[in-house]
Amino acid sequence: MNRKDIKSLLNEKKEILLVIVPLLLGLYLRAQTLKWHRIFAYDPYFYYRQAVYFANGGHIHDIDPMIVTTIRRFSDNEYFLPLLWAYLGKIFHVDLWTLGIYLPLIIFVAQIIVVYKIGKDAFNWKVGFFAALFLSVMGAHVYRTHAGGIWKDTLGSLFMLMFLHATILILKEELLDRKKAFMYGIYLVLSLYLSIITFDGFGEFSLVVSLYLILSPLIAKPRKNEFLIAILMIPALLLGGTSVGTYWPWSDYPLKEIYLFVPFLIAAGVGITTLTVGYVLWKYTKREKIIYGSALTAGILGTLVLFWKFNQNPDRTSFWYPLYKFVHYLLNPDVTLLSAQSMSVSSEVLWLFFSTLFAFALIGSIVKGYYIIKASPKSQRQVNLLFLVLFAIGTFLGVATIRLTYLMSFGVAFLSATFFDRLLNVLQTKLPDRNKTAATLTAILLIATLPPFVEAKHYVSMSPLPNSYWLDATEWMRNNIPSETVFNWWDWGHWIQAFGVKTTSDNIYQRGTEYAWFVRVNENESPKLIKRTQELAKKNMGKNITINHVVISQDLLLKFSALNRYYPKDKLIQVYPFELVGVIGNTRIYSTPNGAELVVQFRENTTKAMLVYNGVTRELRDIVIEVPFKQNPHYGSGQDGYIAYITPYICFLIPSSLEDTILVKLLIFERSEKYKLIYDNGYVKVYKISNI
Repeated sequence: MNRKDIKSLLNEKKEILLVIVPLLLGLYLRAQTLKWHRIFAYDPYFYYRQAVYFANGGHIHDIDPMIVTTIRRFSDNEYFLPLLWAYLGKIFHVDLWTLGIYLPLIIFVAQIIVVYKIGKDAFNWKVGFFAALFLSVMGAHVYRTHAGGIWKDTLGSLFMLMFLHATILILKEELLDRKKAFMYGIYLVLSLYLSIITFDGFGEFSLVVSLYLILSPLIAKPRKNEFLIAILMIPALLLGGTSVGTYWPWSDYPLKEIYLFVPFLIAAGVGITTLTVGYVLWKYTKREKIIYGSALTAGILGTLVLFWKFNQNPDRTSFWYPLYKFVHYLLNPDVTLLSAQSMSVSSEVLWLFFSTLFAFALIGSIVKGYYIIKASPKSQRQVNLLFLVLFAIGTFLGVATIRLTYLMSFGVAFLSATFFDRLLNVLQTKLPDRNKTAATLTAILLIATLPPFVEAKHYVSMSPLPNSYWLDATEWMRNNIPSETVFNWWDWGHWIQAFGVKTTSDNIYQRGTEYAWFVRVNENESPKLIKRTQELAKKNMGKNITINHVVISQDLLLKFSALNRYYPKDKLIQVYPFELVGVIGNTRIYSTPNGAELVVQFRENTTKAMLVYNGVTRELRDIVIEVPFKQNPHYGSGQDGYIAYITPYICFLIPSSLEDTILVKLLIFERSEKYKLIYDNGYVKVYKISNI
């Protein structure tokens, strides 16, 4: 094969070869966490334990017996991921732990291919390539697709992208015959259904498509293509909603209230209605856009007024209550008391997850607006409208709720890609010299991709969760604690279940009330919380359970934004963390971002600590040093109002008003009459209940 033949082959295969670039770049980033050879965070451990359960012949159950206080039907949601995980392991004879580590990388590859296809089928191969490239380096996407990061979001979003692709294929058809309608229709319904049963009933992309269908008559006369999409969404949403929102027919438990499903079904129904109105107006009037726009504006304003009135006196029995709760959650997610991931996104997180790409996406939204007005044919205007809606809804939800910044990444990728496609066209027109065009585009591409790449690399380089202390502690629990229930904070439940193979009092699914108050009260009040937990477990499980062990960890001192959700405002806990910044001889220096410093001097018979803030030095007189597997030494009399809890890499200032709480007694002072310390690795501590 000569040089001419090679050049011809490269030209023919350039699209395929270019897609390899984002794949390799993305895999390089996401493979950074392979060195830990573990699954990460909290939720994935639930899926892992369930996958093991299914792989060993377990069947779908009504109540998860490993979490005694939480009525959790395995049939209510999130069952597809562990089922798929289990059966893939059995089919390919792969260890489930190893499969869970590598499965996110496989899903990432599939997502990049689908994203490329969406961009190509909607616009051209350049948009597909740019979108795939940007997604591969975006921290918001790395956040859920790195090795070991196997969340429901990871798999569910793949099906959401497939649903979006099916929508694009239908919209782009000028003449939609029965064969294509049938094929694309199956693709659309199946992908939407799978996204719902995988991603806990949440159908962000169905909301995107529904809003697009509502707005599309402002651009062109509705075709059967739009009607087909709207009509097919209804059964997919109904089937998916009943799958995640009800118990199995043989269960004795009642229908579950669904906040995340009803609004999407309503939106799809409204889409059919507005398409019908738009079709009639386009057929019988000449001022269809003005009339339709006025009617749509009146409908939106009327809905807002009704919502405002409903907000004054919400009726829980009303059919509209789930929609009210859904909108209320979107506007103020933090009030639902779910988790830290319900909080709005800070500017620091936006930079970490998107960096310069967010700015390019904003510019891309302007380009999209221009194309909606000027593009030809009208069907292309509609496609541009769909992607603008994707970006708008994704950005709103992603900024409102940290968890959804991952889904926001797709809109950012496509809008940024639109800008670069337009930029390339301009450069080719203004700079006939191909070398200058390539150099200019490369320079701007580096500005767009290098900062998010660096931030994503930083993200995947952070310490793993759970850390080694937790792995050691759960292994000890597995070997040294009988088959009894462990009293725990809800974040830790799945680690204890997966590694310690112990039943837990709580898990990550929005419980933890009793434990939160347990660490807040004094020692004499604490047994009431344990007894209340046992009563709740009996009510749910139908049998008595015994709680003989309590787990406490330094994690709590970094979780008070979550813990404080359970307390009245006058009961909030304040803890001030200081990170180690320097060591000089027997002196350690800790600091905070606001400039406060804590200087600790270790001496043979005494230890001193000084707080330096705003030029004022204050000597601390109540100091506790964390010593693994031994009693923590305690220095001072505690007259200054703070307890300084010193650990190797971080220390905490804790108000002395908390010194009688279970938190301080068990975690810091390590002394109690009712609880006996039986394990202490300096981070995680296990107590046996001995006197209640």
